[in-house]
Amino acid sequence: MSVPTIPARFPDPPAPPTAQKTVTRWDLFLGDLASGVTVPDAMLKRYMKRADIETMIRKNKLEKQRYQEAKLAGLRSAYSEFDLDEFFNRVAMGTTVGESFQEVFGKPVSATFYEILRGDPDLEERYQNALKTKATLEMEKVLDIIDDKSADTLPGPKGGEVPNMAAVQRARLQFEGRHKLAGSWYRRLYGEKEQKQEVNVNINLAERLERAIGNARDRKITPRQMEQAIDATYVEATPQDTSWMEDKPTDPIWREES
Repeated sequence: MSVPTIPARFPDPPAPPTAQKTVTRWDLFLGDLASGVTVPDAMLKRYMKRADIETMIRKNKLEKQRYQEAKLAGLRSAYSEFDLDEFFNRVAMGTTVGESFQEVFGKPVSATFYEILRGDPDLEERYQNALKTKATLEMEKVLDIIDDKSADTLPGPKGGEVPNMAAVQRARLQFEGRHKLAGSWYRRLYGEKEQKQEVNVNINLAERLERAIGNARDRKITPRQMEQAIDATYVEATPQDTSWMEDKPTDPIWREES
């Protein structure tokens, strides 16, 4: 069961002053959405009732896609290419998304901005490229963490130095944390490779054949099987012409099957 596209709190406009096809008003309605007009204002402006919008959206998948693309274009119209380039550059250099958005656009990041990143293929690709650059820079910081030996030891209570396990463990956590983040941002380069285990099963057919022959040789023959085997080697001979004999045989004649 599908849910309504337009909430009931959006008021329906009055009937248009002049007769106009729904398809025509629908195209104008989508044009307003793409230019940044809100859905309620576009409904009133183009005399599109909730029922009209539902009818067009459920008409076919193409009309629903046009509606979604128009809304996305309207959300994107609030940003300029210049500001978006600056935003992605800041993300690539290591600044968080929230801080970058605040610095460039002067306001907290909103859910609609993440909707644009998810729905716009171009902006999504630019965001992913920024994360890849960010992953590379984070992995370069790992080299400094690994090479830093300044806190590896502490003065011992009786002189000399003792290992500073807390510092070593801290460095390990810093490395593992950055590596996992880099793997999620740039999986192809820093993600963990799946180890495929191959199991090879070698079957010695000659050995299996020899074992089968041995089992057949060692198998005991039952009296019933012996009786059936003897009976199977004999067949009743075809009666011969005995008209020329003076003493004709009365017993059946058996012969061994050749």
